Amino acid sequence: MGALTDQYWIITARTTTVEIYVLPSVMDHSIQVEPIGVHRWQWRVDLISLSRITGIRDQVAPIRLAVRFGTDPWVS
Repeated sequence: MGALTDQYWIITARTTTVEIYVLPSVMDHSIQVEPIGVHRWQWRVDLISLSRITGIRDQVAPIRLAVRFGTDPWVS
């Protein structure tokens, strides 16, 4: 569904999870990278948008995550 990358990490957004990966210092096709963090959504995601917040002088810039769920989870 979406991804946000940096020289050090990758954040991937899927229909049911958001995963954070740290990139190895040496890239090799035989390396298998596992996520260091996983968030599972309670409902299926229909649309997700990942973006960095610009204009902030922190070393690690915050990330904006906009999510639209496939069903209306607030209506019973």
